[in-house]
Amino acid sequence: MTVTSIPLRPFGKTGWQVSEIGFGAWQLAGPGGSWQNSTESESIEAAKAYLDAGGNLFDTANVYGDGTSERIIGKVLAERPPDAPKIYVLTKAGRCHGDVESPISSQPHGPQNYTYEALKASAQGSCRRLGVTTLDLLQLHCPPFSVLQDGSVFDALRKLRDENRLLQYFGVSVETCEEAVWCLENVPDLASIQIIFNAFRLKVAAQVLPLAQSKSVAIIPRVPLASGLLTGKITPSYISSLADSDHRTFNKTGQVFDAGETWSGLGHVLEDTALPAVGKLEQIAGGVPLSAFALRWILMFQGVSVVIPGCRTKGQVLDNVSAAQLSPLTDKQMQDVQEVYDSYIRKHVHGRW
Repeated sequence: MTVTSIPLRPFGKTGWQVSEIGFGAWQLAGPGGSWQNSTESESIEAAKAYLDAGGNLFDTANVYGDGTSERIIGKVLAERPPDAPKIYVLTKAGRCHGDVESPISSQPHGPQNYTYEALKASAQGSCRRLGVTTLDLLQLHCPPFSVLQDGSVFDALRKLRDENRLLQYFGVSVETCEEAVWCLENVPDLASIQIIFNAFRLKVAAQVLPLAQSKSVAIIPRVPLASGLLTGKITPSYISSLADSDHRTFNKTGQVFDAGETWSGLGHVLEDTALPAVGKLEQIAGGVPLSAFALRWILMFQGVSVVIPGCRTKGQVLDNVSAAQLSPLTDKQMQDVQEVYDSYIRKHVHGRW
């Protein structure tokens, strides 16, 4: 399906109007990157396909492919004519100590990554790779809750914004609803919150979205397809075929980083619970591809600013943006999704994130 436009939504208090379906760029790692999922030419083709479809927002991070994702986006944007419409690039900092290409140290992820000097080095590196002098929005990349509660990290971001002019706005990517609510209640100049929200992670709808709307803070749902579960293409044989280097294997139950980032926190019950639940959702979707249905489900929530499914190929881009052309889901479909969550998923994830 070829799409020529994607509806726009307001992005919190920024005044931006952004495509409701963004481009999740963590997979643009290229050869030699951390994921090695695609070649640079494939990545550039995918990014250009998104722009051709009318998209205007990329979400990336300095650590995606050790800077490769940012460099590819920078190359694509550098080719655009000066009078082309604005493209927003959201990036992140904090998963390495300083700039990913020349880290201050090799210490494990921790508070030292969120000091002013470390964030300044990170922001400068991101600007260089993206080919800009000021970042549209810099997000803290899932920092420890203690870092958020200490508050000094937000003073550092304000200094980078107001004195160094390295960023226009700042936000935070979090793991839990508790962290999101704390930020919403304590950081008045916060522009955005990125958090996992999909048909298998419903807690956000009740605990985060209403408060975010009241504070005019943009919400960016990530992992919208639950590591592929909500594409309907995951089978037991597919799971067993995954490489050891795939996070869906090495982090299946949270062995390396937060379990909620992989399989939406359902890695320990994939075959006996998650896959049967997927089957129920396919019935609710009817003849609509499950991935498009799952994205359209997220877009039914007005508090959502932009959803960022991962994109590796042109075909995946077109599949993702096709969700913007679907009719709104019916009240019965929304209720049926809730019932699947309550019957199959809730007990495994609702109390954890």
